[in-house]
Amino acid sequence: MRSIPAALTSFIAIAVLVHQADMWQIPPEEVGTAATYLLSLVGFLILFNISRPLNRYRVAVIVLSFIGFCVCAMRFHRLFEMIRVTPHTRLVCLLFAAAEILSMIGLTALLERIGRKKS
Repeated sequence: MRSIPAALTSFIAIAVLVHQADMWQIPPEEVGTAATYLLSLVGFLILFNISRPLNRYRVAVIVLSFIGFCVCAMRFHRLFEMIRVTPHTRLVCLLFAAAEILSMIGLTALLERIGRKKS
């Protein structure tokens, strides 16, 4: 149940990004990389959500996973067919990331409220 908000958020954000890339003026070759960043963000949000309550070990897992992703994205980008995106695409990704975070917080709160009412 904790991963449903992230799954919905991720699906909607990436679908909108891919479908509206022209409107957002994102070059076609950058769409895949932008979608990878958005999907990764949701993956980290899921990891954070399912790790609650946090302790030192869980925080270390989250931080090391994030560092590992950053290193792989920078050093092994060709392996994952990721390209360097323009500043404009980065800005659009940040806007989508903010929307993902807010959506996930809202959906999580909604599902928790529904779960409490059923109990």
